[in-house]
Amino acid sequence: MLISDTSSFKVVDCHVHGGPDYLDWWNRVIKTEEDFTSYLDKCGVDKAVLGVGMKGLKAGTKEVFLSANEVIFEFCRKYPGKFIPAVNVNSNYQFESKTLLRSAKAAGFSWVGELCGYIGGYTYDVDDFKFLMDLIAELDMVAQIHAETKEMAFLLEQYPKVTFVLPHPGAGKNQINERIALAVKHKNLYLDLCGSGADRIGNIEEMVDKLGDERILYGSDFTINDPGVVLARIKNAVIPDSSKKKILGENTINLLKSKEK
Repeated sequence: MLISDTSSFKVVDCHVHGGPDYLDWWNRVIKTEEDFTSYLDKCGVDKAVLGVGMKGLKAGTKEVFLSANEVIFEFCRKYPGKFIPAVNVNSNYQFESKTLLRSAKAAGFSWVGELCGYIGGYTYDVDDFKFLMDLIAELDMVAQIHAETKEMAFLLEQYPKVTFVLPHPGAGKNQINERIALAVKHKNLYLDLCGSGADRIGNIEEMVDKLGDERILYGSDFTINDPGVVLARIKNAVIPDSSKKKILGENTINLLKSKEK
């Protein structure tokens, strides 16, 4: 069946950006916290992993960096059960980042990201970033990193003990296939369906055929992108309903549970 009734499936969005930054985008749609949460509800998202917005990703000072993280933690406290906090780190702020990682893990949270070096003014191939990745590996946390395929290949070779989530299927067929091949080769890599290439016909079918259905995660990149776009692609995908159920939420839930200690 091409379109299945997936309304009873648990939907967990692994890639949402929150905080005051949601007003940076089309604010005729999202103007308040209530708008933010109600739009997710309207799309059918039951729960979301919530990371910092653009100001937090840029973080020109450690004060802005810390404040952006605290906004996310407070938002999650305000809406218990709806959001799972994701801690953001930046290799320009070593002490603060390491403190945040340890505090998050102690509080029972294991998601790090989405990390965007090109926005935050750091790269993934320097010692300062390595120090953070080594701690993420030690704490057994999930690192969701915006990276080109070659960058992710480098990270996977350097940090085989880190569980990675790679956002964006890819801009075209070749890039999508390159990312699938990378996940096939490295069992510690999960693919996040958000953003670029999310609506490409055949992308999910190709992933399930070559990779299987347990390391593919529903993500939207809200508030930049509409959560419903990726949901439609998953629901309309020519794959078994059991695979859709995993991708829509079970895989993210199981990944998070695997990091509980």
